[in-house]
Amino acid sequence: MRPEIRAADESWEVLAAARAWHGAGAIDDAELAAIRARFVDDRRRSRPGFRFLFFVFTLFAGQAAWAFVMTLVGVALAGRHELVLAGQLAVLAAFAAGGAEWATTAQRLRRFGVEEGLVALGLGWAGGAIVLSLGALDLRDWPALFLGAGAFAVVAAGALWRWATPLTGLLAAGALFAALYALPGARWLWIVAGAVVAWLSWRTSVDARVGPAHRRRADEILVVAVLALYAAVHVAGLRSDWFGWLRRESHLTSDVPELWRAAAWTAMAALAATLLALGVARRDRLALSLGALVGVVTAVSAIDALDLEPVWLLLVAGGLTLIAAALVLRRIFASRAERIAGGFTDRALYEADGDRSFVELAATLVALSPAPRPSEPPPGFAGEGGDFGGGGASARF
Repeated sequence: MRPEIRAADESWEVLAAARAWHGAGAIDDAELAAIRARFVDDRRRSRPGFRFLFFVFTLFAGQAAWAFVMTLVGVALAGRHELVLAGQLAVLAAFAAGGAEWATTAQRLRRFGVEEGLVALGLGWAGGAIVLSLGALDLRDWPALFLGAGAFAVVAAGALWRWATPLTGLLAAGALFAALYALPGARWLWIVAGAVVAWLSWRTSVDARVGPAHRRRADEILVVAVLALYAAVHVAGLRSDWFGWLRRESHLTSDVPELWRAAAWTAMAALAATLLALGVARRDRLALSLGALVGVVTAVSAIDALDLEPVWLLLVAGGLTLIAAALVLRRIFASRAERIAGGFTDRALYEADGDRSFVELAATLVALSPAPRPSEPPPGFAGEGGDFGGGGASARF
């Protein structure tokens, strides 16, 4: 990524935060103006709705261009033309990459939708070229998966490094673990790679020296790595051998040593506890969310493994426990100054009208009024005038 694009992203982050502070009343108009003068964002950006529309329109335009090229050269999808089609898709992918570079540099588009659509088209066409090339080579099963997923991982990683558009981290990490899945000892590779990639991506996501867009893509990689690591250590994978079917080695057995079962349960619980502890220690909401997800799945897996009955009663008990925990936390926050306990708060952070309750918001929507209505004045004396005078002289008041 070019240094000027990273600087613009950092300025945009500061300006977005300043607008939220101003809306919450934390800073006044003069301070907001000073921040805007200090941090200048020279990129062209669009609002979320228009950004999505521009993204979709770019995809439609790209697909129309692809259909035009296919019609022009007269090559159909049917028949043995895999290499010709792969070459065409590779050329189109190169044009899409050049268009994305032109849009982000010459046109200064960022979070606009068009450049993100061009990157998506480039990745899609590159993936199609890889698949067709492997089909022309008559590769099957694990060699095709390893080569195809590995090549796409390299392409997606290049797009992540250059433009860092949304979902490029998800695609790159997913393709990496798909390639590892095709190798012997895939379970151990997923365990080692999942732990290493999760740690590195988390460190990158909290590193202030890394640009904002790359930090967000690191969060995407962290999600994929944690889920891959959890799938590799899950106890159900030992019994059904999730990592053997591609090599025709899959088998279903209940003769799993107790030591391995205990190790799997320990790893599942340890992963959830580690993520929760990391989230609490670092005030990291993503780590907390992943830890809660892994913990819930582990609890459900334990219920299934132990054949606990009735299931509905266990679910009700779990829901009541969560509700009780939420009420306890709410009372703890309410008893602290500024509703802050241990660096956490249950209030919205720098959002307009963040202190309104859901009941107040619902009442506002029902009344169809964006702001509280003025109260009616209390009833009191209301004179209606009268007349006075006499002897031919009168007046009204």
